[in-house]
Amino acid sequence: MKSICFLIVFPLYIISVESVRNKPPPLTSRLADSLRQAAGNVASVTSNTVGWFTDAYKDTVLGYRMGALESCLVKSGFDSEQIIYHGQGDLRYKHLNRRWNLRKDRVFPPAFIFPESTTDVGKIVRCAFESKIAMIPNSGGQSQEAISWGNNQTCVLDFRRMAKVNVEGSGENAVIQVQPGALVGHINAHLWRNGGYGLPMTNALTTGLAGDAIGGGHGYFSSLYGLTVDNILELEAVDANGEIHKANPQKNIDLFWALRGVGPGYIGIVTGLKLKPFQASDITLTFAKIQYPLKEFVDAWKAFQNFHSWAEENDASISRGMYITKELAYLKDVLPVAPGITIELLHIQDPLRHPETNEAFLGAVSEIFANGQTTISNPNYFQFVSTTGYAPINFPKEISGEPGVTLSEKFRTGVIPEEKELYDYSSALDKEISFKRFLKAKSFFVNRLMSAEEISALSRALKDIPTDVWILVSAETGSVQTHNYNENSYAHRRSTFNINVRYEGTSAKKESTVGMTWLYKFWDAIKFLDSGETYQNCQDLEEEDHFRRNYLQNLGKLIDAKRKWDPTEYFRSELSLPTQSLRLLSKS
Repeated sequence: MKSICFLIVFPLYIISVESVRNKPPPLTSRLADSLRQAAGNVASVTSNTVGWFTDAYKDTVLGYRMGALESCLVKSGFDSEQIIYHGQGDLRYKHLNRRWNLRKDRVFPPAFIFPESTTDVGKIVRCAFESKIAMIPNSGGQSQEAISWGNNQTCVLDFRRMAKVNVEGSGENAVIQVQPGALVGHINAHLWRNGGYGLPMTNALTTGLAGDAIGGGHGYFSSLYGLTVDNILELEAVDANGEIHKANPQKNIDLFWALRGVGPGYIGIVTGLKLKPFQASDITLTFAKIQYPLKEFVDAWKAFQNFHSWAEENDASISRGMYITKELAYLKDVLPVAPGITIELLHIQDPLRHPETNEAFLGAVSEIFANGQTTISNPNYFQFVSTTGYAPINFPKEISGEPGVTLSEKFRTGVIPEEKELYDYSSALDKEISFKRFLKAKSFFVNRLMSAEEISALSRALKDIPTDVWILVSAETGSVQTHNYNENSYAHRRSTFNINVRYEGTSAKKESTVGMTWLYKFWDAIKFLDSGETYQNCQDLEEEDHFRRNYLQNLGKLIDAKRKWDPTEYFRSELSLPTQSLRLLSKS
């Protein structure tokens, strides 16, 4: 089953504003004009954002540092046209600085910088470090805590010009090379067209793969093929000195281990990945959707658990998940589920890895879900990943061949579009077309099945679920559990389900207050199910012990890796790993 909390990109790196001992190079006229205009434009930045325009700008510390950064980059051969500054009246800046989560305060980064290669990234980081400028990488820009946008002191390292996807080799020897700016929807289309390959990834189509992959990467195909992180063969990363490193089972083994699961706890900037695909054109999919009204939650959950137990005993590769919602007024055109309870089950017949037919699967679905409304379909891989994808976006055009019918409406009604429509749709995806909305999500893993009394308690808690709140329950079993917790730094290997509760609605204060109030009330009511683990791609700054919840037994080893590869903690955010043990930090 899919996971939605892959909305991670890269972390925020914050450097404190200090006095400049040596006078930096003078500001270029272009940058000076930009800074002066910026200072006037954002004087009313909210108090809980770091306002370099209001405080630091008074003594021009950041201004001098930005001048030093640009001078260093130009001297190193970096094209200054790859930088877009705030305050120039440039419409491109407004387009780039479009934050979609209305729960977070708006910020105004001093500049967006566009690397075109790993060498560029090394130059940028080296110059930024020397100039004492914070740098925040941004791939898909889908971080639900907005860490991929930085603050008023951080420049954004925007990876949209590093979005290549290449297929090397063929068949069982195929390897996929992906740059950090490649979005999941684009990767799906490229791999299907170039060899019929697939990757086990999130279904969030506008998410950048790199950030999601290093945090785990759970999706519909994980039960058979593992998490995205389990299929990484090699990573390329830049450290805080701007040095480029390859990490694989033979080279920089500790870095290879740490980057595969560290998620937002960053110890470096990933600039490339090599992954092992599967031959998606050879697989046969059987997709079952079972609908229940909300009032029949108890029956639906009991049936879901019964099927889960059957699958664990007979075929753990079957993907299992459940959506729960009253009504999605805001997301009705982009989330392919109907109001009520939707159970989704996916059987994959792979001639190499899982040749079993769907006969037993269909028999179990028919018997266990006899009281539900079941729909069975057999899409190909590309149709499936496109039509089940989560993409809350403003469609730039109608790409359906039928006048007045958008592709999103086809998704919602269960119609599988033609492949040309899907290619057009995938090519139109862009992180700036995510529509603005108010999002808050909370998540934890569950490591057991529920008793009848607990199911009834959960049903009571759901009784007054408001509009625009939705819950996703996904099974974390099959191939995910065949890996040891310390094989890489992703430690969540023994859970049964992941529960994700989301309010995702309009910006109106009244509506968001109702949704948020219910979310927290429901969260308190179901805490008895919490196993003490949270998926690191489901960022939640309200969890004080998030390091332990995210990394479990691997936390100490990850801190050691952070200390080695980023000893000065240049890469820093609310979610980045410290270089000291948590015990020492708690005493300081």
